[in-house]
Amino acid sequence: DDGDEILRELLSKQVLLSKAETAMEPHLRELMKKSVDLRLEFERPEARERRAEERRVLKEHEEYIARRKELDQAREEQREQDMNAVCSICNDGEVTPDNQILFCEACDVPVHQFCYGIERIPEGDYYCVACRYFDRAKMSKEQERVSSTGARIALPPLPIRCELCPVKKGAHVRTDTSKTEPNSDMSKWVHVACAKWQGLSFVNPDNPDEAVTDNAEMVEDVTLLKQHFRRMDVRCAICQGQRGAYHKCRHEGCEKYLHPLCARAIGVCEVIHGDC
Repeated sequence: DDGDEILRELLSKQVLLSKAETAMEPHLRELMKKSVDLRLEFERPEARERRAEERRVLKEHEEYIARRKELDQAREEQREQDMNAVCSICNDGEVTPDNQILFCEACDVPVHQFCYGIERIPEGDYYCVACRYFDRAKMSKEQERVSSTGARIALPPLPIRCELCPVKKGAHVRTDTSKTEPNSDMSKWVHVACAKWQGLSFVNPDNPDEAVTDNAEMVEDVTLLKQHFRRMDVRCAICQGQRGAYHKCRHEGCEKYLHPLCARAIGVCEVIHGDC
């Protein structure tokens, strides 16, 4: 009957399944053995150390890639900044073939060749007067050497301040203190912009009594200039400081005095051709 037929068919399938299991058993045992061997190999101390080393190398590579991306982005931003750069002395960005804007490799201050007395563009890296004075070229190269990506690491600020204004960054030049402070080992500095706004004369560093026009490494002493404004008892209308030298506002009726670089930095004063 139908019940017996179904039973016979089930028994037949059972026999076939049993034969298949018997045939697959050696292969399954081999697979299980390989799985156990792989697990034992995976848990060996040497394998663990190898995996840890691979993770370390991978992490270092990822960090290197991230640093490279940051460096590439910083270089791109620097290129854009260079394209829009203005001279820190004249505050103009116009360049000509014989009057380029150069950036100091150590402090990154931009200057025109003519404004800073640079007769020719150096073949190698360019360093401003202050960075050369403090031998920051050597420091900058050492920082590049220790950088893993080749990126320039920012150096600490220059240990100087302008004698005529409170602005910290900019192109500086030494002042002649050979007569007012002949025994002092400390140099004094002013912005080239401040020196030019006050009409100071550039002098020969080897002979301060000799005035020069093509050397932007030293200007005449500013002691009397500072004393003049101190006796006037005026202060900068922007920074409210009583340090250095000032210009009186050129607008009729205005009695305010300003540091030229404070006026230029604030962005609301009109600073044109030596007038504030």
